[in-house]
Amino acid sequence: MVMVGLIGQSLTYVPLLGVSKALKVLGSFGGTAEELEEVLDLIAQGKINPQVTTHPIEELPRVLEDMDNGRLIGRAVLLP
Repeated sequence: MVMVGLIGQSLTYVPLLGVSKALKVLGSFGGTAEELEEVLDLIAQGKINPQVTTHPIEELPRVLEDMDNGRLIGRAVLLP
């Protein structure tokens, strides 16, 4: 799991889930502001079409299961 950005929310981590799934949790600032601007411009131009689904944080176990079983397409974003 990679957490990108520094949004002011907190995250509750369940160690049993991480250990049982052998998860690695990484943090990333992502790219630079300029790179983000470039990517958003490409999306606006229709040159790239990101595949993103959103899920409530409570669905984390199901999202992880979908990811483990190859059912997750694109990026999944967990919302508080």
